[in-house]
Amino acid sequence: MSRYSVDYLDKSYTRGIVSSDTLTLNSTTGSPVSLRNFVFGCGYNNQGIYERSTCGIIGLGIGPGSFVTQMGPTVGGKFSYCMISHDHHLNTSKSSKIHFGERAAVSGPGSVSIRLYFYENAYFVSLKGLSVGKRKLDSFDGKIAVDSGATLTYLPKKMYNSLQAAIKKEIKLKAAEPVDKLLRVCYEFPSDGKMRGIPVITLHFGGADVKLSPLNTFIRAYDNVYCLGFVPGDDVAIFGNFAQINFLVGYDIKKMIISFKPTDCSKQ
Repeated sequence: MSRYSVDYLDKSYTRGIVSSDTLTLNSTTGSPVSLRNFVFGCGYNNQGIYERSTCGIIGLGIGPGSFVTQMGPTVGGKFSYCMISHDHHLNTSKSSKIHFGERAAVSGPGSVSIRLYFYENAYFVSLKGLSVGKRKLDSFDGKIAVDSGATLTYLPKKMYNSLQAAIKKEIKLKAAEPVDKLLRVCYEFPSDGKMRGIPVITLHFGGADVKLSPLNTFIRAYDNVYCLGFVPGDDVAIFGNFAQINFLVGYDIKKMIISFKPTDCSKQ
């Protein structure tokens, strides 16, 4: 019996055993696609920020055991996902969608494409800086991992400190006590859940800008208290999945390009 051990950028990990089976997926052609001898893991020692109902994690990297790699020519190195918000004010019970192959292409008005890098089992893009509203913060020249598994967005401490100061200048809501050592910048939002007076945060990637709405940047902690979902990181910068809500995010790992398109993911 083979065993596996996987560590993720946000300090999550999973340990377990490996097996194989036939995997059958729905297809846009109308006929299911079956992949024989598909390798999968069964974790018995896991740590991370997961829902209790979570039954596993799909590996989307380019290693030999990843979901995408094992699907091979069937998908041509393309996949996309569109993550919805589960904020209680939005009252949606729909699920986020993921597509593989030609159906995963991201294009059209509003879409931007950025060069993608793969390093130490993670996808990275170049990050040049941030803006809060019309205020552009100090320039930066580094890389940030695009992570569909990590919830929060982790920034280098200097960049985070600049962002925190700019946010506090822009937002006039009543401040709330920090929730923990990560969720430090918190406010009491209106009881109707409307995010008024929250500036747009723009990420200046190498080659394109991505504008984040308040839905992407403030996480509900409890009751009507919301906290900034950007936190200081010790090691690597991470663009987490909360900041990717309501974006159609497409990967082409043959061309090494990632694309973002603002989308109402509940309608996908």
